[in-house]
Amino acid sequence: MILSLSVLNPIFAVFVEKIGGGILDITYAWTIFGLISGILMIIFGRMERSKKGYIKMLILGYLLQTLGLLIYAFVDNLVELLIAEAILGVSIALQYPSFDALFSSLLPDDEKGKGWGMYDGMECILESFSCAFSGVLANFFGFKVLFIISSAISFIASCALIFYIKRLNL
Repeated sequence: MILSLSVLNPIFAVFVEKIGGGILDITYAWTIFGLISGILMIIFGRMERSKKGYIKMLILGYLLQTLGLLIYAFVDNLVELLIAEAILGVSIALQYPSFDALFSSLLPDDEKGKGWGMYDGMECILESFSCAFSGVLANFFGFKVLFIISSAISFIASCALIFYIKRLNL
């Protein structure tokens, strides 16, 4: 999921400018995303305690991320941008606490630091590739193509997660 969502990082300001926005619009969008994801992470993190519940939250978060990225492909104004950011905020709020709980439960106590170090390191590496990929793609093919491809990657990751969970009978 890192690959599909990280496409926004290096080009977000350029995209907002292309739809007629400016610095304040970028500020509003990041504020909406941050508040929604932050508040809901606290709520969702406190709500669920079962492995099955975490899995459902994670799948729903992935699917909402797919939707949010797809909406980005059709954003033409600030209101639509804020709707996409709100959906992505909810998706992240569902994903982070559930993924963290599930991943931590798979790590032996004496290897949690190593496991999280590997995960966080890979996340940074994948994010850097995603940023490079998104800049090149947006430059040569435009934002709509970029967001449709990102949404497709997110959908494929969602399907892979569902398949993996079914395969493991979780």
